[in-house]
Order: sequence, then structure tokens, then C-alpha cells
Amino acid sequence: YRGCKTALVRQHAVTDATENGCYRAALHAPEEVAKLVRIIREQQGPIGGLVHLLPLKKFPPHQTIDLAELKQRFQLEVKSLFYLTKHLEQDLRQAPKKNAGSFLLAATAMGGDLGRTVSATQMPFFPGQGGIQGLLKTVALEWPGVRVKAVDLNLDEPAETLAQHILTEINVGDAAVEVGYQRDQRLVFAPTSAPLQKDGGHGLSIDSSWVILATGGARGITAEVAGEL
Repeated sequence: YRGCKTALVRQHAVTDATENGCYRAALHAPEEVAKLVRIIREQQGPIGGLVHLLPLKKFPPHQTIDLAELKQRFQLEVKSLFYLTKHLEQDLRQAPKKNAGSFLLAATAMGGDLGRTVSATQMPFFPGQGGIQGLLKTVALEWPGVRVKAVDLNLDEPAETLAQHILTEINVGDAAVEVGYQRDQRLVFAPTSAPLQKDGGHGLSIDSSWVILATGGARGITAEVAGEL
């Protein structure tokens, strides 16, 4: 009713258009995501916004699934967003230059407060969804002309309420990236700077008898840290 064209995409083994405005795609595979974006452009034109709702799908608690299933879920919920973001970069970053505006929004289901108070006795959530928050905070820094939102929801709320939260964040004009909703309460987490107290003493006394294992590579940050140690 807002006059926008929508492209509804469902996870599937095959990537194609099924009917007007509806598609299916293997969103866990980067080459299939590239194919999907190409098909949508051909049928509906440039894409001005992405609403990533796959993380709201209900799965068994992560404590009850094996490693293969855990990796599969991470691939579906988090990596798919990375692939979509990568292949939509041209569209989303060009839209502001055309005065059309653009946005990138992903929803998570960590309780509405980004998992800060949830416990094992409360509703289950997937810790891997924290990667969505990190990815979008990075995108917000790299793409200043695109409105980016990571919206955490409580799946105990009615679908209509959850949809309204998402629509609110699509239209809101503030710069908050990480946002949570618990019923009628909107939570925004704002980190603050905390200067390092260099005169506070040392927590460890490292000497030549220590063996320190550093993971990473032989260049860049890892080499600098190892050299200093």
C-alpha cells in the first residue's frame, strides 16, 4: 500500500522466479544469490532495500543440534546476508545518489535485547545471530549513504507486532544501527568510550619462560603482536 514493488524470496534448492514478485533461491550459496539478484533486476529493476527475515524462522535450540546442523544454520541465516549485501552493493549505494534513498535491515530473534538478558531457562536463541549485528555495524561504517538497521525481536510477540517494529525501523530517520524491541519498548544500545588507564598496573607478569600461542597468520596484526611479545 506504500507504492513499493516487493520481491519475496523463499529458501529453496532451485533459484528462479515462481510468479509475479515471488522468487526462490538457494540463499546459502553465493553463486545462487548472484543469480537471484540478476533475475530480480531483470524482472523488477534496481533493488532499493533489503529486509532479511530468515533469522526469524523457528529452529530447534542450538544446544540440541550437531556441528553440521549448526554450520548449516549459520550459513543460512548469517552468510546468506553477507552474500546478499555483497551482490546488492551497487544498487543500494547508487540509490542515494539518485535521491531515492536505500536501506538494509536484518532481523534477529535473540529476545528483543540482543541476548543481553536471555538465559537457558528462557526462549531459545541462536548465538550465531550476533554475527548479523557485527556485519551490519561494519556495513553502516562503510556505506554511510545507506540506512542500516539490525533489529532484534522477541518471537513471543504476535506477528503483526513484529511486522510493525520492522516497518517502524525502515521508516525511522535516526542513526541507531542496533535496535531491540520488547513489546512497546524500543531499546537502543549506545557504546561509550572508555579511556585506557595506563597507570593502573599490569595484570600479568610475562617473562621468558612463557609460551604464548597466537592464532592468525604470519603477517599484519599477528606479526606485530608476536614481535612485541
